[in-house]
Amino acid sequence: MNLKYRPGMRSIKTVVAVFFALLIGFFMNRTTTISVASVSAIVCLRQNNQETMRFSAMRLAGTVLGGIVGFLAALAGEFIPNYSNGIFLIVVPLFLLANLYLCNVLHLQQGLTISCVVVLMVAINFEGTRQDSLMYALNRAFDTLIGVVVALLVDILIAPIKGGEAKDGEEDAPDEI
Repeated sequence: MNLKYRPGMRSIKTVVAVFFALLIGFFMNRTTTISVASVSAIVCLRQNNQETMRFSAMRLAGTVLGGIVGFLAALAGEFIPNYSNGIFLIVVPLFLLANLYLCNVLHLQQGLTISCVVVLMVAINFEGTRQDSLMYALNRAFDTLIGVVVALLVDILIAPIKGGEAKDGEEDAPDEI
């Protein structure tokens, strides 16, 4: 245990980004989805501005792609008999496979994980309607956009690191959530 540890600039930027993501969510009355923007802000902050920009674009693209594929899976579920009674066990993994394929073809490897999560969250919404699935996908993309924009602005405006590696003590934010 290192009791002399001092948070680096990346930790400070992460906390500031989460504060602003929460603040925006609060004032926009998005209290049920506020965590998505905050998590996006945390995950998107990287060791320098270029990496933050690149990863943010990948995360947003992965979220949008996952929302589209998940919505298509939910839509297919409306036309497949017994979908929610077990057929989804076959259908959802097939849509997930299509999503993985698209992420790789579109060179969205860094957005792949979030894309798969969003597919599952949208596709396995048995209680909701097609409109509920669509709204979830759109809200998820919008909240991710909030987190991405906040992360980019905080990274650019607070002690920007334009390229190369982070300085000592700045590599303390998580790489993936």
